[in-house]
Order: sequence, then C-alpha cells, then structure tokens
Amino acid sequence: MDNIYNNKFIVFSFVLLYSALFLNFGASTYMLNAPPIMIMDECETCAGYSLGPFIVVDKSIRPEYYYTVARHEYQHYMQQAVLTPAILFISYSAEFVLFGKSYGENIYEIDAFSKQDDGLVFKVFDLETLKIKTMSKEE
Repeated sequence: MDNIYNNKFIVFSFVLLYSALFLNFGASTYMLNAPPIMIMDECETCAGYSLGPFIVVDKSIRPEYYYTVARHEYQHYMQQAVLTPAILFISYSAEFVLFGKSYGENIYEIDAFSKQDDGLVFKVFDLETLKIKTMSKEE
C-alpha cells in the first residue's frame, strides 16, 4: 500500500475521482431537496437550459412562453435530480452519439416536451430577487 500512497499520480487521480463523485451526488442531493436556482440570461441558441441545480431562461422570450420554457427545464432538473447530473449527461449524450437520435427523438426531450404544458405549480429560487418564486401557468 505504501507504493500507492507515495505515487502522486494515483493519489491525485483518486482525489479527482472522489471530488467528481462528491459534486455529482451532492448536486443530486440538493436537487432532490431544494428548488432549482432560476437565472435569467441572454441565451443565443436556445430559450433555456438546465445544468445541475440551475435553470437558465432567456430574458428575451415572450411572457406567454415563460412558464412553458421554465417547466420544460424543470423537467430536466428533475431528471438530473433522480439520475444524477453525470449519469443524465452520459445517457443524454449516448442518445445522440451511440443511437444517432435527433434532438426531437431524445427520450429526455420527449419527456420534457410532454410535461411542459401540464400546469404543474413548482417553486424556484429566483437569483435576481433572492426569493422563492412560485411558477404557474396563470402567472
């Protein structure tokens, strides 16, 4: 065991692996227990996206589509919470790379599109106001 402990490359590799696992499962634990963090930003290529505990929605979308985009991304947030961000990333990427599916054929996108107008009321932490905000179709 001394050979392993004294080998800086092996020790550093384990540190990186354990840090990545900690961040992955830590983010998933947060996501299962707390609302997503909503950020309004300028997205050039999309209306919004979800990355770990963050949901980013484009500032310039029309108000009538705000809930639809937020709900679509909230579904991706929940997918990441259950599967963990790393597993969802691997699985989501495999849909394109290994199975050759287009964006519209991706099982995670099909799920999110089917839920985006379901009227679910959910809470988000609005990073601009630093308050919990309730998202619903009526607002």
